[in-house]
Amino acid sequence: MPDLQSLQLILFGGGVALTCGVLVISFGRIDRVERERSGRQRMRRRLNRMLRLPPD
Repeated sequence: MPDLQSLQLILFGGGVALTCGVLVISFGRIDRVERERSGRQRMRRRLNRMLRLPPD
């Protein structure tokens, strides 16, 4: 069985790894949501421009 200092180091490393995993997953979700939002805004701007054009 590892001594107390080794156990603390192992637990600390595990906590750092879990924290990094959560950050990577949440960054991926935030990035995807932001790309979808910017795409919707871009489509909305195009549609608004098309609707504001005078009829031929």
